[in-house]
Amino acid sequence: MAFTIGNNFHIIHMTQDLRRLDLWYYDVFAVRTLVPEGHMPEEKRDAALVLIGDLCIEPLAPSFWVEGWEKMPLGRFFTRHGERFHSIAWYVDDGMAELFDTLRAAGFDCRGTAGVRLTDEYVDGPVFTNPKDSLTQLEFIPSPNAPGGPTLLKDPRYQPGWSPSWWADFHPLQIQKASHVTVSTFDLDRALSVYLDVLHGTLLHEADNPMHPSRSAYVLIGDVVVELAQPTGDGPLQNDMAQFHHGIYCLTFKVRDLDDAARHLERKDVAVRRVDDETVVTDVDTTHGGAMSFTTRTLQDDPRADWTAHVEGPVPASLFSAPP
Repeated sequence: MAFTIGNNFHIIHMTQDLRRLDLWYYDVFAVRTLVPEGHMPEEKRDAALVLIGDLCIEPLAPSFWVEGWEKMPLGRFFTRHGERFHSIAWYVDDGMAELFDTLRAAGFDCRGTAGVRLTDEYVDGPVFTNPKDSLTQLEFIPSPNAPGGPTLLKDPRYQPGWSPSWWADFHPLQIQKASHVTVSTFDLDRALSVYLDVLHGTLLHEADNPMHPSRSAYVLIGDVVVELAQPTGDGPLQNDMAQFHHGIYCLTFKVRDLDDAARHLERKDVAVRRVDDETVVTDVDTTHGGAMSFTTRTLQDDPRADWTAHVEGPVPASLFSAPP
C-alpha cells in the first residue's frame, strides 16, 4: 500500500515540570516556539512544541493537577519511566489511510487520542502505535499540506523561506542537523522487519557501535534516521534496557565543532563526557532525563543535507563564542 512519511512532527520529552523543561530548551538551544504551553483535557497533559532547526521537540508533562492523570497513557508512562524521551511523531504527506491499513494488517495495536483503540477504517486525526509493536510509541498525522492536516498549526517548516541555518551558523552549539534517534531493541532482526517492511524505511547501513556497545542498523524514515540498537555487551545501553526495557535511548545532534559545543553545554550546566575524538554524551541528570549526544561524525550514506548556509569567511557563531 502506498504512503509517504514526511518530516518529523515532534519527539516528546516527558518531564515532571513543564515550565522548567521549556525554559531549559530556550536557554540551551534557543528554540523557536511553534505552540506555547497549553493543556489538552482529552489526554490530561500539558505540553508545548519548540523547534531546534528542522527538529521539533514536545516538552510534555502529565496534568498532575487533574484528577485521574495517572490513569491516562501518558500518565502511566511517567509513573513507570519518569523524565525521559517518550515517542517519535511524523507527518504523513500522502496515504494516511493506507498507512493505517498497513499497520493494522501487520497486527499493530493502533490507538487514537487518549488511547482509544482504532479498529474501523481510518477517518482523520493522529494514529499512535503500541510500543510493544514498534519498540517505542510512534505517532502519525497528516502533514499540514495534506488533506486533513493541521493547517491551524502554522508549522513554519512548511512555509516559504523557512531555513534551519541559524542554529547551524549563529548558535554556539552550531548544530548541523539532528543526526539520529537511538531506539533500543532486544531483537534487531525483528526491529528491522518493522521499520523496513512495515514503515517502508530505507536502510542506510549496519555497523557495530562501540559507544553503547551495540549492533546497530540506521534506518531513514521521512527526515529522521532511527538507530535500531541491540546491545552486544555490558555498557550504558544494556544498563538502560535493564531498567526501562526497549524505547528511545538517546537523541544525537551533529555539530560543526565539538569543543565549541562542549564549552557551551558546560556553561549551561550540562555535564558531558567525551567518548571519543568525535562525540560527547550528556549526563541525563543535567538534561532532564533525556540522554543526548553531540558528534562531528557524519552518518554513513546519510542523504540529508546539513542545515548550514555558511559559504566562506568566519562562521558567525565563532564571533559570539566565549574563549576556551
